[in-house]
Amino acid sequence: MQAGVPDLTPEKSRSASAGLVLTPTPAFSLTADAYQIDIDDRITLSGLLRPGFGISPNLTQTLANNRVSQAQFFTNDLDTRTRGIDLVATYQHALGGGQFSATAAGNFTRTTTRRQNVPATFRSLQEDDNPTTNYIDPRQVSLIETGNPASKVLLGLNYTRGKISLGLRNTYFGEVRYYDVAPDPTVYDFGGYLLVFKPRTVTDLLVSFQPTKALSFTLGAQNLLNVKPNTLDEAASNGVAPGGFATRAQFEQYFQNRYGAPSPFPTNRDVYPYAPVQMGFNGALLYLKAVYSLGL
Repeated sequence: MQAGVPDLTPEKSRSASAGLVLTPTPAFSLTADAYQIDIDDRITLSGLLRPGFGISPNLTQTLANNRVSQAQFFTNDLDTRTRGIDLVATYQHALGGGQFSATAAGNFTRTTTRRQNVPATFRSLQEDDNPTTNYIDPRQVSLIETGNPASKVLLGLNYTRGKISLGLRNTYFGEVRYYDVAPDPTVYDFGGYLLVFKPRTVTDLLVSFQPTKALSFTLGAQNLLNVKPNTLDEAASNGVAPGGFATRAQFEQYFQNRYGAPSPFPTNRDVYPYAPVQMGFNGALLYLKAVYSLGL
């Protein structure tokens, strides 16, 4: 408290939900579940605060007394609201001496910030024009609000006849966007890229054979078409460049002219080309599985 950093308090949440189940025919059913979750005093990491970048004299002195050049801490800085709906529809029908079934499912969710809770000591810091020294870290806010897909939709088709079963599943992952780690403001005077990872659809296929009640074999392909998420480089090109530049090319040219070297941003793209976003980045996977039940 001497440095003006408030003590942490427990998060408070309130939630409400409602569900509906419809079965208009024995072959078709539909379920819908809607929900709202409010979280007050949500805990996130603050921005990275340094002496000389608008922090209070008390915090500057505290850092100096402890021989610390910068500080970042957990803080109750956001009140958020999450609203969403889950839909699941199933259909079954006898077809050609076998059984056909289809399942469609979707999740649609949105999280917004209802209020920012900035202590009086840090309000001037939050309101300045330097995005790399905010009390509330824009990257943390983006991870909460848009760091997960707002939509995910699945369509699964299955046909079983005798001992053989065929399954096809397509999963759509919506867009993800969040800020890249902001560069050190003691060196650079701009924030990070707003990285945008475009939607992707992944296809899975499996064939099963069950010669006996106890034994089954499955040949499957996960991500059959070898779909991968955008690389960090692609996400930067899809998104918004730092420093208010209209295009990535303009920012990269500015960086080259000013610093005499290519931009190293987005951070770590040369080490980790992919980020764990909507889906995995390992591509297609083929597998063969045998299962035997002992019947114990």
